[in-house]
Amino acid sequence: MRKPINRSLSQTQSIFETLRSLRVLIVHPKDREGEELIRHLNRIGCQVEAVWPIPTEIEPRTDVVIIMVREDQTRQLQDLFNDDRKLGPTIIALVDYEIPTVLQAVLDIGAQAVIGKPIRPFGVLTNLILARQNWSLENHLNGKIRKLERKVAGMKKLNHAKVLLMKLHDICEEEAYKVIRDQAMAKRVTTEEIANSIINANDILSTGTTTRGMVDKLKIVE
Repeated sequence: MRKPINRSLSQTQSIFETLRSLRVLIVHPKDREGEELIRHLNRIGCQVEAVWPIPTEIEPRTDVVIIMVREDQTRQLQDLFNDDRKLGPTIIALVDYEIPTVLQAVLDIGAQAVIGKPIRPFGVLTNLILARQNWSLENHLNGKIRKLERKVAGMKKLNHAKVLLMKLHDICEEEAYKVIRDQAMAKRVTTEEIANSIINANDILSTGTTTRGMVDKLKIVE
């Protein structure tokens, strides 16, 4: 049971070591509470910038956004953290009321951690580390999902191309795959690229005879 614990400790230590390089944007009214949060993050070692009101965009170099979530600003939050953003920053929400509209806004912006108000120095570091760990895990899982999606798309193309060759040449699935594989090796490209060429030839060309002529260029090895 020690190995999983050691790995978790190692991950936490790694995140802790990167805190000094984090570029943190605080989106909070310019008041005593906001100033105290800035001072505390400076003590941790983060590179802090503060803005208010809610900006229309976030600089790509920003690592963490600590943002006030209020009921009357849900639309601005949705515009700022829209679904089109790619690799967005870590988001920590600041909330003063646990009402449905605020909680929904926290979920909508994809916050990795939440800090309740009034803000206390105790707990900020914990939430910062927790948020960064959750952000890292989310991005890791998203990367795996994208990889699997590409793999599934490639398999679909390969299967489609095999069916075309099977119909055109009256061969079995194994032989069709061998044709694609041999051509991929000969041209030093992936089987997906060969499959895509076969599919494009079938889709673009208007007549069956012309399509057959294009696909027939693939040599079948007996």
